[in-house]
Amino acid sequence: MHLACMFGDYLAKCRHYLPPVCIHSGTRDSLLDDNDAYVANLYSKYSIVRPMCVSCQHSGKEAKTLGAKKFVKKQKVK
Repeated sequence: MHLACMFGDYLAKCRHYLPPVCIHSGTRDSLLDDNDAYVANLYSKYSIVRPMCVSCQHSGKEAKTLGAKKFVKKQKVK
């Protein structure tokens, strides 16, 4: 493993080397799919949604997100 992967600031650069795990429990089993309604809704609002397992979602934990998408309202032309 690269030394940079050991530091949280550089973890994003190393994510393609690491398997996806739940952000809360660290498990690799039963992760929510990107097509899941909850995750799809978050992807419509954020550019990054961290992996989360089904049991953590059922226990009431929220998904970690980054990069809020900015929506600009169109103004009517008079």
